[in-house]
Amino acid sequence: MPPFRYRPCDSYNRHWADRVLVVGQGLVGLLVTAFLRASGARVMALDVAPARRALAHAMGAEKVVIAGQQDLRQEVRAWTDGFGIDAAVLRASASSNGHQPDGAWRFCATGAGLVVVGKTKVDLPWEYAFGKEIEVRFSRSYGPGRYDPAYEWRGRLSIGYVTLDRAA
Repeated sequence: MPPFRYRPCDSYNRHWADRVLVVGQGLVGLLVTAFLRASGARVMALDVAPARRALAHAMGAEKVVIAGQQDLRQEVRAWTDGFGIDAAVLRASASSNGHQPDGAWRFCATGAGLVVVGKTKVDLPWEYAFGKEIEVRFSRSYGPGRYDPAYEWRGRLSIGYVTLDRAA
């Protein structure tokens, strides 16, 4: 495990060579894409802006889908040989349940992980999540200390956020 870890990437029980859909390729989404790729995951990126395609590829996405220009269902089916994604990381700022977040959970394989990063609205039907045994986790967008007034206003990091990886 690398000495620096990014919380959204550690928020599901990933395995080497998992196929992960990263929804949203802004700054945080690109970081998630890069960290997942560096850890051995295979990454498909989804965004609404065609201009982000080249950057998402450069950050490690092996496949980039532009919403509204490509059929996400067909792209996921082809990319996963019909099995579905092992995990989805939702990093698309949204106050409504638009096409980005809504599409990701529909393509999860049974037992997949779904990580919601930051302020992203997700209306996940209970019956669907239960039927697929989807594991849902929420993660702060910028890691430890985010949304903690002691950290953001006074620079003090609570001990509960500190993780030490010690070699045996």
